[in-house]
Amino acid sequence: MSKDFQTLLEEDDLIWARYSGGVIRLGFLVGVRRGDSLSARYAQVTVDGGTATGHTESRIEGLADGRLRLREDWSWDSREGSGESIVEEIREDRGPDA
Repeated sequence: MSKDFQTLLEEDDLIWARYSGGVIRLGFLVGVRRGDSLSARYAQVTVDGGTATGHTESRIEGLADGRLRLREDWSWDSREGSGESIVEEIREDRGPDA
């Protein structure tokens, strides 16, 4: 499954995100952060009008260049299936004057 997060936000221990991409027309993720772990639930609508829900447990890793990586173990609640995903932070190049 390919997801493009437009935003992944954090306030205190609360996290939330909006995502889309591939067959996903719109999805939302909400959860909590505990140290270097995230526990979250997600709900999404596909381009054909279907819906799906699931949950994920993620580990936060720091990369050498300062970006973050999430290693996710996810599972569907609304249907059969589970897997692992890697999500890496993408930073816009703001140039030398930023």
